[in-house]
Amino acid sequence: MKKVIDAVKSAIIMDSEESERLSVVMSEFEEKVTTELSKQGVVANLFVGGSVGKGTCLPGIHDIDYFMRFDLKKYGEENLSEVCEGVLSGIFKDVLRLKGSRDYFRVKIDEYEIEIIPVLYIKRINQAKNLTDQSPFHVNWIKKKVKSKKNLDFDMRLAKQFLRASNVYGAESWIGGFSGHVTEILVVYYGGFENFLKAMLKWKDKTIIDVEKVYKGKDILDILDDAKTVGPLIVVDPVDKDRNAAAALGLDKFELLRSKSEKFLKKPHKKFFSEIETTVDDIKKMGKRNCVLIWKSPPEDEKMDVSGAKMVKYAVHISRMFKNEEFIVLDSGMYWNKHDDGLVWVIVDKKDLSKKQLIKGPQTFGMQTHIMAFKKKYSRRKNWREGYHYYAEIPRKYTKVDQILRLIKKDREFSALKLVK
Repeated sequence: MKKVIDAVKSAIIMDSEESERLSVVMSEFEEKVTTELSKQGVVANLFVGGSVGKGTCLPGIHDIDYFMRFDLKKYGEENLSEVCEGVLSGIFKDVLRLKGSRDYFRVKIDEYEIEIIPVLYIKRINQAKNLTDQSPFHVNWIKKKVKSKKNLDFDMRLAKQFLRASNVYGAESWIGGFSGHVTEILVVYYGGFENFLKAMLKWKDKTIIDVEKVYKGKDILDILDDAKTVGPLIVVDPVDKDRNAAAALGLDKFELLRSKSEKFLKKPHKKFFSEIETTVDDIKKMGKRNCVLIWKSPPEDEKMDVSGAKMVKYAVHISRMFKNEEFIVLDSGMYWNKHDDGLVWVIVDKKDLSKKQLIKGPQTFGMQTHIMAFKKKYSRRKNWREGYHYYAEIPRKYTKVDQILRLIKKDREFSALKLVK
């Protein structure tokens, strides 16, 4: 295990050159914003958020989160987004406004995208007027834990890279995996990366992680809303006890990570930390001798979650179009690395369907009104009684894969997709 971890160190720790580049960009941003705040007389300061602020980020990062913290007394009833936008517009030519529970912003410096979230500067959680007001508390909680135990930040990076390579990292709706925040909490709870993986093998549905023991001796499932405990894992947020930090986690990612962890612990290897991109050729190989249809799907929104969700929607709808016409769909899905165009695909049995379609009707002992309606509907078609059901035979509208493909091409819903030849 130690040899493997030593071998992947360079993949999870920034080198001095990247670290210096990041530091220069952050200093430039902070200096410009601080000067503009003073110039406009705005009582606020900057607070570094996300993995950069916690000191748990991985190499290759190109996004930095900042909280612009506004004085509670002066701005408690103000529209913080408007004030924040006014400050940023005084510095940057291109300020992108993004929709949220409280609108936030994105600017670019060199290759870095910097997101600025306006929040109230609060001292207690119950002073929050928006969920984002609590976010700096999450950063401080992690920083405190990292400071209290040697190498805990390294283990957090290790866990994040393992989850990334396992394709279960990210709480976005189109991923349904483990957020960076949840990953950090789990490493804190179990005291390290290896312990985290070992403990995971014992997880069952509705596993409860209460790192601060706020519900000790109580049944959380009876206390939290049902909507917060739908998923397979309940991680009590150490800052907000009424929140399940892992609410976005889906059962498929939960099971996938357990499977990957079991394999890694059984036979540790650095390959478990390597991210593998899905290519057009990879998908074609999956299809073997069947019909493989692949589309390139450009991101359609500035927000990754929206773009990713659209790609998932395309894959689901295309698959359904084939299934609804009784084609055998062997596989369908989407892949997106968050940088290039995504890939959406469906793999269908290439055999043509029969020219006749069998319609299964009501049961023979069912309501007479239903039986009569079925017979009337198919009175001009071959219909009969067999066993406990009525049946009818009609001409099939679509028998070839190409016919469905033409429907997809004509449908405006899929106009953004580009078929790969």
